[in-house]
Amino acid sequence: MNRVELRALVPFLLLLLVSSAPAADTEWKSTRVFTVAEADSMARERQPVTVSTSCAATSEKALEHGVFLFEGVPAAGKEVACQVHDVRQQDSGTAFKVTFLCSLAAGESKTYTLAWDGKKKRSPARAGDEGWVSGSGLQLALENEFYCLTTSAETGGAVQDLVNKLGSGKLLQAHLGPLDWSPSVAAPRHPDSTRGIFWMGAHYCRWFTPPEYKVQAGPVFIQIERSGYLPVQFEKEEEEHQVPHLDQKLHVTLTYRFYRDLPFFISERLLAVDEDFPLLLLRHNQWVFRKGLFTHAFFKNRSPDIDRRLDDDEIGFMTFEVDERIIPDHHSLGAVVPENIPWLAFANIHDGDGFADIRLEFRAWNALDPGLPPVFYHPRTYLPNHQGVNYWFKSISYVYTYRGENGPGFTVVIPAGSRYYERQANLVFRYQHPEDTNVRRHDPWDSSWVGKLALHANLYHEGRKAIFPVEKYHWLLTHPLRVTLPGDQAAHRADD
Repeated sequence: MNRVELRALVPFLLLLLVSSAPAADTEWKSTRVFTVAEADSMARERQPVTVSTSCAATSEKALEHGVFLFEGVPAAGKEVACQVHDVRQQDSGTAFKVTFLCSLAAGESKTYTLAWDGKKKRSPARAGDEGWVSGSGLQLALENEFYCLTTSAETGGAVQDLVNKLGSGKLLQAHLGPLDWSPSVAAPRHPDSTRGIFWMGAHYCRWFTPPEYKVQAGPVFIQIERSGYLPVQFEKEEEEHQVPHLDQKLHVTLTYRFYRDLPFFISERLLAVDEDFPLLLLRHNQWVFRKGLFTHAFFKNRSPDIDRRLDDDEIGFMTFEVDERIIPDHHSLGAVVPENIPWLAFANIHDGDGFADIRLEFRAWNALDPGLPPVFYHPRTYLPNHQGVNYWFKSISYVYTYRGENGPGFTVVIPAGSRYYERQANLVFRYQHPEDTNVRRHDPWDSSWVGKLALHANLYHEGRKAIFPVEKYHWLLTHPLRVTLPGDQAAHRADD
């Protein structure tokens, strides 16, 4: 089988720096100059910027320990914390990326200089060195000013539980396993039948054989990348079955990027099938919470089938506070919203806890036959209220009758070469209605935020129980800062 590698996070901002000129600062043999500008009339505070560049062949360790970022020119001495990552050797040299956090007033621009090949070096970074991460391997505990979070080695490094420091401060968890359950697959127990199912992968969250993984620590973020084939989920750990038709069927690459100084983290998922795979359910992007932690689900609607000028401003909500004697425990058909919504959030309107899924990118293609369209069957975002948990998941395939005694009578075949990729930002926030004067008085970004976004998204409508922070961060993450390279100021090594 062909193995699929997820090369790097798709960055919020990406610039390839290739122009050249002699290095202006004699302390550094190599420099790169670029400008970051705010062009949307909205102030930014600590917004991630990723710059991509290259240099003459050098080692990964030398770059990680020896690249520095300065506001203005290095001689001014105003150093900015940055992190080197995704170092790749190429025929022409070494390519690498640098990420940092940038703050700009509305309409402001700043010039930065990347510098390396100097005497100044930084010590190697490890998880825990930065003071906000403890643990090792896939068993980590992270705490910043916005949340406390743990990942579990027992579940292949999935996010296990979470404390929202902006909300109630209580532990958010799912009693059946970790919070992050995706991807998960339901496939027939026998290759020639649709009766009975085996769950694979993260469902009930036991990745018994730990996946390959890499943890990267630095001053800006901690990144965990895991990859491997989803294992079959047996009913008991000691249970053994011969299921060669399910062996090494779905290869997944899962990546978290946790920022030290931001209230959201990035999740990425790449699913790869390299031979035809008949299945019943294929779930993507699934987050699970114990029932009672949240009172409402909110989503911003968007559909390609209707006029977005009318649809883009609609915010919908549903309540979990129902009398189950009237609306009993339900599963797949309990609540369904479009699969391509901009964001989805759970919130507790009483204690202020909020957790959102801001959807930044989704792509599906066939790597073996680019002309073959990807396969979907009932693609939706589902919000079940089931078995003591409230959760959401995005389906690629969902055969509703798979639970029937006689089986559904068919499977959905995901063809060889299929690839499904998604990137989202998971945000912790405090639920507050935008009419609350505290939101207007204490918003740390800009006094214009509440008014502009409230009018844009109809956030003042009481019936929609508006969630201002989610809409704000959705706007930020989909309106990146502008990065340019002035040709007459760029610098590089003479032999680059």
